[in-house]
Amino acid sequence: MPLRDLIAVLFSIFLLAAGNYKSQKMWPLTLAASFSIALLGSKPFSFVFLWDYFLGFEEFFLRFLPLYLASALFSATLEQSGAIDGFISWLLFRFGRRHSLLCLGFFSFLMILGGLKPAFLIFTLYPFFKLLSERTGLPPALFPACLLGYLTPAQMLPGTTQLQNLLPTAALQISGLAAPTPGILSCLFTLFLVAYYLTRKTRPFLLHPVDKSRPFYSSVSFLPMLAVIFILLLSVNFLPVPTVISIFLCCGGLLLFYPPQKGVASLIGISLIRARIVFLPAALAGFAAVLQTSASLSSFLVFLQKNSGGNPLVFAFLTGALFAALLGSSSGALSFALKVLQPFSQFGASAPFIGRFLSLGTLTFDTLPQNSVIALSVKHCQTTYRESYPPLFVVTVLCPFLAGCLSLLIHLAFETFP
Repeated sequence: MPLRDLIAVLFSIFLLAAGNYKSQKMWPLTLAASFSIALLGSKPFSFVFLWDYFLGFEEFFLRFLPLYLASALFSATLEQSGAIDGFISWLLFRFGRRHSLLCLGFFSFLMILGGLKPAFLIFTLYPFFKLLSERTGLPPALFPACLLGYLTPAQMLPGTTQLQNLLPTAALQISGLAAPTPGILSCLFTLFLVAYYLTRKTRPFLLHPVDKSRPFYSSVSFLPMLAVIFILLLSVNFLPVPTVISIFLCCGGLLLFYPPQKGVASLIGISLIRARIVFLPAALAGFAAVLQTSASLSSFLVFLQKNSGGNPLVFAFLTGALFAALLGSSSGALSFALKVLQPFSQFGASAPFIGRFLSLGTLTFDTLPQNSVIALSVKHCQTTYRESYPPLFVVTVLCPFLAGCLSLLIHLAFETFP
């Protein structure tokens, strides 16, 4: 592997991580990281990297702006409805402080399992955690970890509509339920590790008893909200309606039950302000586009082939993890890996297990500081990388990686499992 490519990639990742910890602007950070890839890499330097950067930025911006607008509107509608207040009051009254956080985590797990995008979940669930924080003293620095901790295990399960499960089906001509055991085991292991860590981390803030003398909200006050969310899940999975349109229609449903307290114009204004955050992940997508056109990824692939011990499943898992770390996107890393690893017959293992462990690998190191979902959660939760990334690293990187490794070891020991 050319030393220049290694230095270029490591320096660019370090630049992004250090800049985020210092709360620097994402635009100059990603441009500087892209410049370092072009300057230090083994390819001759060319300002064409700027074109690649803006192509990646434009593609992400145009593709996801409607989703961010719809998600911001849905979140603002929920906040002004008053239904969240009733829901959190009911959770605290029925389950207490400690179990209320676990219930919210399970709620987010079910929503991502239902096919909703992580960006939508961040916008939607943040008001729930914010209100829970006001009632319990949970520090805002833990919001991102609580928001994203339960999303990764839901993406590991076979048979879901998430891209991590759908992309291998088209590339390898396999079923979405193929090789289910590694995916199920990884999901269960990750859920256990995340729940255990967050319970220990938040215990000091959730031990005090709930003041049940507060005005109690009847469950009727938030049942329409839950019904609208359930209809949204059904629409995303079973109706031929684009997700963005489904979200906008469900916003209308919420407004029927909960008229906005400050008027529709104020609601739209708040949504437009919040949707501006799309520029942040778009800048990271520009950096990923520059990295994909460099020689660095091919060099790392050759390095992995020589150092994976000759086992195709270990190679697939490590390749997914490395590409996710470099590109900062699990779906982008999986899509890129499926292209460069064709044909799969050369690896000497069945395609279903190659696809499953490749997918599990991309769900490990995809949430390093340059990941767009991480950046979005930190920014939207109004905290900093310095405060919130250490617990984020544990629940979105360390726990999935340990669970994936354990699942891989079990499969290598008992290869008769499906």
